[in-house]
Amino acid sequence: MTRRPEMPTGDMFASRVTKLCLVATALWLSYVALLPPAPSYEISLLEVVHPAARAVFIVVLLTSALVVVQAAITEVRSRFWLASAGCSIAAYVGYFALPLAREYVVYGRFSYDVLVHLGLIDDILETGALSDLLYPATHLLSVAATFLAGMQPESTVALLGFWFKVILIGGLVLLVRSQSGEQSLALLTFVAALPIFFTSNRFSLAPWLFGLTLLPFVVYVVHRFASDNVQRTAYPFSVLAVGLILYHPISAFYAFTAAAVLLVIIGLTDRSTTRTTRATLPDLRGVGLVCSGFAGLLGWHVHHETVDGNVRSSILSLLTMEAGGGTETATRATEVNYTLEQLLFTFVIPNWGVLMLYFGLAGLATLAIGYRLLRRQATLFENHVAVQTIFGGILAIAFLGIQLYGSSIIRAAQYLILFAIPAVAIGCWYLSEMRHRRVIASIVLVIVLASIGGAIVYSTSTAYSENTHLTAASSTGYSWHLETKDRSEPTYTDMSRDVFAYYEYGYDEADELIRSDEYVTATPHLSPHLGYHETPTVRSWLPTDGYVVIRTEDLVWHEAEPEWRHDDLVRITGEDYDTLAQDRTANRIYSNGEVRIWQTRH
Repeated sequence: MTRRPEMPTGDMFASRVTKLCLVATALWLSYVALLPPAPSYEISLLEVVHPAARAVFIVVLLTSALVVVQAAITEVRSRFWLASAGCSIAAYVGYFALPLAREYVVYGRFSYDVLVHLGLIDDILETGALSDLLYPATHLLSVAATFLAGMQPESTVALLGFWFKVILIGGLVLLVRSQSGEQSLALLTFVAALPIFFTSNRFSLAPWLFGLTLLPFVVYVVHRFASDNVQRTAYPFSVLAVGLILYHPISAFYAFTAAAVLLVIIGLTDRSTTRTTRATLPDLRGVGLVCSGFAGLLGWHVHHETVDGNVRSSILSLLTMEAGGGTETATRATEVNYTLEQLLFTFVIPNWGVLMLYFGLAGLATLAIGYRLLRRQATLFENHVAVQTIFGGILAIAFLGIQLYGSSIIRAAQYLILFAIPAVAIGCWYLSEMRHRRVIASIVLVIVLASIGGAIVYSTSTAYSENTHLTAASSTGYSWHLETKDRSEPTYTDMSRDVFAYYEYGYDEADELIRSDEYVTATPHLSPHLGYHETPTVRSWLPTDGYVVIRTEDLVWHEAEPEWRHDDLVRITGEDYDTLAQDRTANRIYSNGEVRIWQTRH
């Protein structure tokens, strides 16, 4: 009897870890599939997931990353790292499906734009008409998924969020593998891209994020066309360009700008190595592609009212140096009476901790690339990533300092976030390839990889925000209110913003009702404690008769915050609710356990 040849030590380790990864993946997906619907309002989606199940999910991601890193550093059969990488993707299927498993209507709030997008999707399904041409691609894609998968439009939110996460990882890996020619660097990029970036936007219908996800593919196609003269890549560029323009104007602008930066780097590299005219031709061919992209972007959006208004607003902000999102956030932070430690651990790290880590690692990697450039050892790809990272940092600082585009720090830094991922991978690759000071390099590499592992764990533990889900009871209760209310009387709620009418009626009808001055959206922010600290009845401080809507979320949302913050956050207490129930000027007309509605009278 012939003996089977012994498996190499590296393959043996990878085999065992991959088997563990496969078993953990099966357990995690089985748990999510058997997760019961939410019986009542839940403050946190992740808190209802059993700690053991969350641990199994983390095991899948970390063991998958371990095998892929091993494959990048040593010789490992491809079947092991491919299976492990597939397990991490499969584990994310269950992670993104958590809102569906709990049978939430949608991941979001009454104030979230996802409800507006669902209203636009409903218009397409009902009438076949595109109500808005600013970024219709997301809505058309959701409609297609609705028909092809037989799903409700609300369910496609999680589906699209998952697939665009996969597309982002795949695009970055493809770009790195093509430009660098190093499989090990591409594998490290896969690991660096595993954390959940862009926070809770990843689980919503975010046209700007979907468009940004296509940026690596645009840069890849332009690089192929410009450097390798592969003329057939002009056709996929045309498809990508049209898709980007229809997804979001800012994302399209970023993608074409990134491609233009690449062409500048190619042109400068050609000129530094040779003086012949032929060497400058590849980037000139690519310029045609990029210019056509900018021309299409301008042609589609130039006459759009929203784009025109945003451009004018940005120019005015630039001239007046209006403070941007970062300045506003810093100002609000200094106005509250919290210690530096409290601000750091309850505000900064939970929201931007992973990004701060990646920006720091990317900065160090960029410095290392600069050092190699001075020694004429840096490749075109390394120079490209370094320049894009620096450019992304400049854009982020500009958008955070001046109100040019949005007020969200995540949106202001989106370009930097995207290129920080391959920059971090390059840093890891440098450490793994170092031959001198091998021990020190190995220790630093372990620390960096452990930091990435920590980012994976932390990002998946904080990506789902508390109090950010619309339950069936909340949706049903508020729908009843809109169907039965007197539209000449306002609705008073404690929401910061109310766009539910777009979801209820569809975008066109809701927009028409709002323009007709009918009260289908609520007046935000009830008086603290419903005014009972200053007046005997709720009607005493209301400007007119109307409806008062109290949700379970209004009473318990603060419980997601540390106890020392409750005094500053609580606006409506159980005692206020009991007083309202006895108020002679308010008559309760509806209650379903999560939504209670009163109609006020003199």
